[in-house]
Amino acid sequence: MPAESLYPRIEIPNVDIWSLLFENKDRPYPDDKVIYKDAETGRSYTYSQVKSAAIDFGKGLKSVWEWKKGDVMGLFTPNSIDTPVVTWGTHWAGGIISPANPGYTVDELAFQLKDAGASGVITQKAFLPVAVQAAQRIGIPEERIILIGDDRDESARFKHFTSVKNLAGTNRYRRTRIDPQNDLAFLSYSSGTTGHPKGVMLTHSNIVSNMLQLRAGEGGNLTWNGGKYGQGDQILGFLPFFHIYGLNCLVHQCMFSGWTLTVMSKFDIERFCANIERYRITFAYVVPPVVLLLGKHPVVEKYDLSSLRMMNSGAAPLTRELVDSVYQRIKVPIKQGYGLSETSPTTHTQPWQSWHTSVGSVGSMLPNQTAKYMSPEEKEVAVGETGELWIKGPNIFKGYHNNPEGTRNALTPDGFFKTGDVGYQDKDGNFFITDRVKELIKYKGFQVPPAELEGLLLSHEAINDVAVIGIYDKDQATELPRAYIAVKAGVERNEKTAQEIQAWLQSKVANHKRLRGGVRFVDEIPKSASGKILRRVLKVKAAEEGQAQKTIDSKTAATNQLQWFGIRFSNIGLPKEFFLPVFNAGGLDTTANEVEMHRRSSKGDYVDAWLQSNTKRKAVDRALRGFVATPDSSRRLWVKLLSHQPANLPLRDNKENQTIRRRIAEKLTALITDWQAQRVQVQASSNALPPPSSVPDGSKAREQSNEAEKASDTINQDHTVLPGEGNAAEIPGHEVEKPQQLCFNRPLMPYSDSESGESVADSPRNEPPNSALSSEPSESEDSPPDATISEEQTPRTAIRRRKREDTESTLGSNAYCTAHEELDGPPPAKRTSR
Repeated sequence: MPAESLYPRIEIPNVDIWSLLFENKDRPYPDDKVIYKDAETGRSYTYSQVKSAAIDFGKGLKSVWEWKKGDVMGLFTPNSIDTPVVTWGTHWAGGIISPANPGYTVDELAFQLKDAGASGVITQKAFLPVAVQAAQRIGIPEERIILIGDDRDESARFKHFTSVKNLAGTNRYRRTRIDPQNDLAFLSYSSGTTGHPKGVMLTHSNIVSNMLQLRAGEGGNLTWNGGKYGQGDQILGFLPFFHIYGLNCLVHQCMFSGWTLTVMSKFDIERFCANIERYRITFAYVVPPVVLLLGKHPVVEKYDLSSLRMMNSGAAPLTRELVDSVYQRIKVPIKQGYGLSETSPTTHTQPWQSWHTSVGSVGSMLPNQTAKYMSPEEKEVAVGETGELWIKGPNIFKGYHNNPEGTRNALTPDGFFKTGDVGYQDKDGNFFITDRVKELIKYKGFQVPPAELEGLLLSHEAINDVAVIGIYDKDQATELPRAYIAVKAGVERNEKTAQEIQAWLQSKVANHKRLRGGVRFVDEIPKSASGKILRRVLKVKAAEEGQAQKTIDSKTAATNQLQWFGIRFSNIGLPKEFFLPVFNAGGLDTTANEVEMHRRSSKGDYVDAWLQSNTKRKAVDRALRGFVATPDSSRRLWVKLLSHQPANLPLRDNKENQTIRRRIAEKLTALITDWQAQRVQVQASSNALPPPSSVPDGSKAREQSNEAEKASDTINQDHTVLPGEGNAAEIPGHEVEKPQQLCFNRPLMPYSDSESGESVADSPRNEPPNSALSSEPSESEDSPPDATISEEQTPRTAIRRRKREDTESTLGSNAYCTAHEELDGPPPAKRTSR
């Protein structure tokens, strides 16, 4: 059943904005009450000055521009105390205001002006270059570009709004009659997740309703004449007036309630704090980035912020940790509210007295509204269950301009607006917003709210700001959470820091919420003027990173896979590309993200659970089957080694385990030797490595090895032909080294027999007799216990012995492998047959 507001219903008159503000007989404050004050210059407007200037401007529009009802005025300017005058002057003349972000480019501004059908543009001198080009592009004449602010145009090409007056000098111009329910007051453009911004059509009735709703929500805690000096509450206004949050909560609400608004043209944390101290600010509407700065920026401590009684945060959820940290630092409570451009904007706010008891919620629903949470199937969910918030009330917008399909998708036939925000309601009537429907990360059937992870990460001592997005991994066919992080000064932006952050978060969240997409460091998090994270910008960045990564993955994936095995790449002397098809042949995933995760998880002698499934084991088995023809028993040993169950402790570094390690190293060395021997025979135009099954064996390997050594003398050292790399002339810088004995760079990995649970290393039956892994004495039914196997018995070991002798002649007879001595003890003595 839909929830009704806990507030008593209020009477909302059917009047337009002008009538509510300037013809309201119940206005409690006097005409000379200062309403707007410029924080930098001190210039101000009283109530009566605003009204008089607005009427003059409205008459001027009708006289000079022949302004008609429904004409649209583009407002392209940063915050100014002149904004209220030109806004309500345009309304007086029957016009519609379409505020635009002053940070827009020519293309962006031109799109909005054209889509809105603007007849004129109001801007400031510094923004004329963009405004003029955009206006010219869509056919707005230059004389219809006017200025506000303190700076005039010396060339007199562009008039100041104060010079747009009733030239006729008569009283024949009257205020245009407005239909509050149907006539638009604002055409506010809401930034979409994709495509161009959408024009949100807000009627006069929408804005009037929300002013009255918000006043009820503040509960009389803000006054026009209270306080220590009887001057009423002092509000600091830095929220952009081109956004509905600042436009209604600051510009309109202060005029309606008689609060004094000190206007900042743009936000700066030091100026913000200085203005609070200078003007004894008592209340501020803020956004999460500002709250974050108040909790962490060192400049805050320089100023006296004790006059602040309360702050109200909107645009995104705040965590209890952040609210508490700010309160502990500056002793100012922070309550939260909620709203959207489509809701005029405020729908919910926390009561002042509940700011700390319901931290994390956006408070109670304001009067005269109805809400419900809906499942993805559009079925209403019960109290306490998560769903998409749908809301209905007199403040809900009329629709999207020139976008009937968008309107149909957003508004239901019975008047509910589908907010696109996910949350729930508790039994006490508090509403919680956890994330956007379109921003939820879908990880393998789980939903991961970015805001939840961001809230946790912000409590990390090294993190200054953060945004989490989902990146799609086609190999896993799912999204992975990735964090973009701006660290504090002095914190290193390296892999170690990234791993520490990931490990820290991993200990605090469920398995599906881990940062499987990794961590990326950035200088700052992109945000909109209202403080919302611009996730679409980060998604574009992630896509660009992914495109660039494709050229790197083929070179790094095999190296990372090799590191996962614990092999020291520098001792191999082979191009990285050799190992990639080896594992791909078995269907084993070697994408950068997966391999990196595998490598990290094995650092502490434990392997991630990715190989515990039979599917993964079979993939390993297929890879090994094609890698080299080995007896089933030998291949099973490899599979068990690679797919072992994680254990609490690594295997004992005993002789038996050293033997297993050495066998694997020697086997890979032999395979690499054979591969090098055949590499020069691959066609220069080859696009792939030779299939693993074509690895040469026996006497053929010896012949190819000899041919390889002869050929290597005639190949340019800077243009070596490599399998799968095309023409040698296109591959500078690849030099072929003689292979050294492979070395493992970490302790032995624990593994166990999947059927018996018995440790493979501790079970002699798992060391196959005369297997392809074997290069040491081994017992079998066909050989006496004390028999030894000669290296001369197989062609491959002969090649290996000759290569080892070459290495010893270069490095010294005791340089068999330094890493082996460190981890496995001294190398075994050479063996000969009886």
